[in-house]
Amino acid sequence: MDFSFAIFDMDGTIVDSMPFWDRLTEEYLETLDVTPEEHLDLKDAVAQMSMREAAEHFQQALELDKTPEEIVLEMGDLMDRHYQEDIQLRPGVKEFLEGMRDEHIPMCVLTLTPAPLAYACLERLGVADYFAFILCSDDVGIGTDQPEIFAQAAWEFGVYPMETIVFEDSHYAARAAKQAGCTVVGIFEQTHEEQWAMMQRFCDETVMDWHEALNLL
Repeated sequence: MDFSFAIFDMDGTIVDSMPFWDRLTEEYLETLDVTPEEHLDLKDAVAQMSMREAAEHFQQALELDKTPEEIVLEMGDLMDRHYQEDIQLRPGVKEFLEGMRDEHIPMCVLTLTPAPLAYACLERLGVADYFAFILCSDDVGIGTDQPEIFAQAAWEFGVYPMETIVFEDSHYAARAAKQAGCTVVGIFEQTHEEQWAMMQRFCDETVMDWHEALNLL
């Protein structure tokens, strides 16, 4: 690979965390002794909401004696435990990272997950040391749907976006990375299956898994 730098998304790309995020609504309702099957409409309603928006919706729909802030913290605690105990690497990731290291390409993680939690998860899984740094979108105040965040990650390492390759599983982030001038590789993720056709349009390369990605090295 002829690149000066590589940016990796974490959730759904490096780690298999999306099933846990997809089930978070059900899991949280269970902690409230609410049967999720009785509130399928509630689950559907919050599917595209941020955690804060979902918390406000839960508070109103279920008439909870909690503030949205308390609900966000409780939902966050559930995910924290999964990052620290349950979430695993996607198959083939470690071999690919080792191949990148052999190619002498420095790497970072760009994620929506808070950086300390992301680091704890990646350290537990034995891959934290592959990355020069972890950049959380909340820390810079720019979402991964904005090209500027990919440019900032590149500039933080002292290179231009056009010298950078990005690995993503989400179509909106892949599009933003492409708009920033990066080369983009799309990684198939089952929970984003409906996005795959768009990913194939936005990305320079697409692969079904990390074992297939090894052919890119």
